[in-house]
Amino acid sequence: MSSAPWWSVLTPGEVAALRARVMQRVGARFAAVLGAEVEDVVHHAFLALFRNREHISPQDDGLYRYLIVAARNAALDRIKTERLRSQRRGDAPPPTVEDTSGVGELLVREKTQAIRDFLGELDELDRFIVWSHVVDGKSIHAVARELGIGWHRASTRLQRILGALRRLLMD
Repeated sequence: MSSAPWWSVLTPGEVAALRARVMQRVGARFAAVLGAEVEDVVHHAFLALFRNREHISPQDDGLYRYLIVAARNAALDRIKTERLRSQRRGDAPPPTVEDTSGVGELLVREKTQAIRDFLGELDELDRFIVWSHVVDGKSIHAVARELGIGWHRASTRLQRILGALRRLLMD
């Protein structure tokens, strides 16, 4: 009996067959929405499998089941992100407030500068989390996967940052 880990004994043919099965299943479900991005989603699922390989059992078709779930989650993240982006592109311009005194414009400039300063003081990881979630519209799970950290850690950091930003804007 071999003591080698399962990922080191998979043959290229087995990997290709597994990829074909996953492509067929994911393509059938998401091709109409994702189009050519289905292959990217499957690739993302294989990367997730590789990152978590020590926690996955290859028995009872466990690899296939893991890949299907990972691909579905990646596809749903992409769909959600694209939906948010298209909503933002289709939005009407932000409403303006009539202010003949110029006080409102000054307050907006001050708050904008305060936000810039606040974001500039964040470390790179926190800035990436905020930008990816708030501006790019990615789910916290997608942001955490991209960074290679747990979603709970990413969520905690985001909540801390947004709380500080809220307090800044309330002053």
